[in-house]
Amino acid sequence: MKWDKKDGYRVISLRTDAIYRPREALEEDVFAYIRECRQNEVGFSVTDKQEQYPDFSNCGIFWLSPLDFDDFFEEC
Repeated sequence: MKWDKKDGYRVISLRTDAIYRPREALEEDVFAYIRECRQNEVGFSVTDKQEQYPDFSNCGIFWLSPLDFDDFFEEC
């Protein structure tokens, strides 16, 4: 699934088959995986390992607007 939206002059392009990391370094490694895209929300989970097929069985889903997600995360 891919989510594209023009926000003013900025185009936000998010994909569920990509791995994301914070734009600014944190104390610990964090990787975000988009699990669901709705019209105005991005549902994602985070892990401390970069994996092609992470196990989300014990992970919650966080919800942000696509703009907020794109402000905080970038594709690896």
